[in-house]
Amino acid sequence: MVTREVYGSSSVVLNVDRILEIIDESSEIKDRKKLKADIKKYLFDELGAEDVSAEENETPNLSGFITDNHIQITEQVIDWKQAIEIASMPLLKEGYINQSYVQAMLDQYSWDSRTVIWGYDMALVHSKPSAGGNRVGMALLKLKKGVARSHI
Repeated sequence: MVTREVYGSSSVVLNVDRILEIIDESSEIKDRKKLKADIKKYLFDELGAEDVSAEENETPNLSGFITDNHIQITEQVIDWKQAIEIASMPLLKEGYINQSYVQAMLDQYSWDSRTVIWGYDMALVHSKPSAGGNRVGMALLKLKKGVARSHI
């Protein structure tokens, strides 16, 4: 939603649970769990849509995604790529992502990517789950000196 508001991007955001409700209204679902997994695989892995569905018995909120052990503060980094690598460390350590996910983020973005960089003081970097994402999570890296303009 932020990207859409700030940059006018129109990415597709879907709720699989709502799709299942619509299907359920006009047909009988034999294996709800398998159907949900198949729909997610098609929509999110193949089409690149975003999932806003809550996991079963889970209400998503920011405090659940960025836990204390996922927050790091450091003076500075060499460049934006090192910032991504450092920010990824807690997620790698806890198995949220694989190294291939970090590499996918480095490969798919440039410093001036409008879908990631919000000014010179904040970035939200991510990739598709199929690139090595194992579960939903976020990490935060605070740089006291930011990224030097000479490295942008």
